[in-house]
Amino acid sequence: MLDRLLQIVASRVDRPIAEAIRADRVICIDDTQFPRRGALCLVFLNDEREPGLVIKAGPLAALRRRGAKSLYEIEIDNLERLRERAINRDLPAAPEPIGFWEEGGWAVAAQTGLPGSLMKNVSGRALFRGVARERTFDRVLSWWGHFQRSFGVERRRIDEPLYNQIVRAPLTEFLRHFRTDPDERESLNRRFGVERGLMGLELPFMVRHGDFCPANVVLHGDSIALFDWEFPIEPQFPLFDLFHFFSACRYPHRGLRGESSHFESFREVYWGDGDFGRSVGARLSAVCADYGVPRQALGDLFLLSLVEIANLKYDGLMEIRETIPADTGAAPVTWESAGGTDKNAPFFCVTGSVVQTVRQVVRRGLPPMFGS
Repeated sequence: MLDRLLQIVASRVDRPIAEAIRADRVICIDDTQFPRRGALCLVFLNDEREPGLVIKAGPLAALRRRGAKSLYEIEIDNLERLRERAINRDLPAAPEPIGFWEEGGWAVAAQTGLPGSLMKNVSGRALFRGVARERTFDRVLSWWGHFQRSFGVERRRIDEPLYNQIVRAPLTEFLRHFRTDPDERESLNRRFGVERGLMGLELPFMVRHGDFCPANVVLHGDSIALFDWEFPIEPQFPLFDLFHFFSACRYPHRGLRGESSHFESFREVYWGDGDFGRSVGARLSAVCADYGVPRQALGDLFLLSLVEIANLKYDGLMEIRETIPADTGAAPVTWESAGGTDKNAPFFCVTGSVVQTVRQVVRRGLPPMFGS
């Protein structure tokens, strides 16, 4: 199958690239699209030490989809949009699209590789302590600012229809899909249904990557690049990507990593009494000043971002569940099997990981950096 896959790609790329593809210079790993069926291939062209191509392939019947399109096709479409915006004009900020094809019941997508090291594989001590922390934040915010400038920022006043779209709808989805107790539901409904602090404010709507976390970041010199572009690139409420990134840092003080440390890391980042939290607060304040985000909106935007992250995790579970044909005999998807921390939590009542982050705010209040 690998030989056939490489033939499909080689027949559709420029000749110099096609001639540089060698079957003995390919690393294949599971792409998580479907158990043991899809593949992600890192292709090392000629004698290069870093992959020059990334190929994703899987059976059409088992691909995760949103609407009529598979995630493979969505990602290539997004990379095309990024290329149109010249995102890589000065430095590699995202992969370049090669193409998306369907052949013989399989879907194949190809993009360029990104030079550098995965951020998630670098010790937190090397990235987030002292001077290194500020350098890391500089790289992250420089990339994020470049992304915003490439697409432009659109200012909108929050009226009733827009509030219902960006606040009420995601909150309703969250409360429907996740287990919450009466006090938690009352607190969320009071904040977003009664107090409605965002109503009437003018906010800069910004494009987002959607999964801006160390697992999708490549470090290269003084810059970074992001891959896994599977979410819509369209103007949405501000700061989501930055909240997502800082929430996803694993034990920044101690240098530890791993999904199981997610919640403890989240608490240390936003509630910890240390240099990391103070630096995060200072950076977010500067971003708010630069982009005209009202200071009083910061807390609601933070909590709303956590709600949306939880919803995206849930949607991912649904996409995985829908790609498992009935005749495989595969067990139902659980939060544990999809990377969560609660063992065998009922699929429609997830209680662990991302839900804990929302509960932390509801129960403890906003982090000091955001005020009350």
